[in-house]
Parts: sequence; C-alpha cells; structure tokens
Amino acid sequence: MSKAFKYLPIFLTVFFIQGCSLLSHYDQMIALKRVGDSQDEIEGDLRRQKDSFNELKADIENKHLKRGSSKSHILFRYGQPVFCKEAKNKTLIRQVCIYRLSGSNLDAGLIYLYFDGKNKLDLWDIIK
Repeated sequence: MSKAFKYLPIFLTVFFIQGCSLLSHYDQMIALKRVGDSQDEIEGDLRRQKDSFNELKADIENKHLKRGSSKSHILFRYGQPVFCKEAKNKTLIRQVCIYRLSGSNLDAGLIYLYFDGKNKLDLWDIIK
C-alpha cells in the first residue's frame, strides 16, 4: 500500500471536520452572500444611471436633444430623474425634472429639464 493511501483517512477526517465547522455558520455565510449580491446590483444601477446621465449631457451638448420632445420619450431614453416637481410662475406652469450624476457630489453635475403644461420639453440647463 502506498503512503498516499495511508494518509487518506487522516486527510478525509480533517476535511470533514472542517466542513462540519462551516455548517454552524451557514446562516451568516448566506447573509454575506446576499449582501454581496445586492452590492453588485447597486453598482450595476449606478453604472446605468451614470451612463444615462452622460448620454443626456452629450445629447444636450451636441444639440441632439430637441424642444418639444415628450416627457415620456425623455424618461424612456434617459431613465427616471432624481426629482420632479411642478414649478409655478405668475404666467407659466412648468414641471422641472432634475438628473444628477450618481455616486458623486452635487458639484459634479446636474441637468434640469423643464416641461410645459403639455409635458413637452421646453428648456434645459446643465449645472456644472
């Protein structure tokens, strides 16, 4: 009988004992795995939001964004804004939607899109 077969029972015993010790922490390991999975989802969402923001900014700078585009088209193309609210003036009622570069401070960039009463794009502004 070779030496490898002599030590096989010892190796298997140590291996199974070590495996049994991991079973007592199974719940904690599953919780850590879920946290890791959710972190991956968060990073993916942040990446998509950053890409959408950069696409919107590039379209504005390259004059591809057109006045009169519908709000639904803008939301479909660039995703949900961070914030939307109605802004009333003495003569105008507009809705302003704010897009922000995700995962950065407020100084990194804001884009304001203004929609008229018919939900058509009226104005935009990039705050750097």
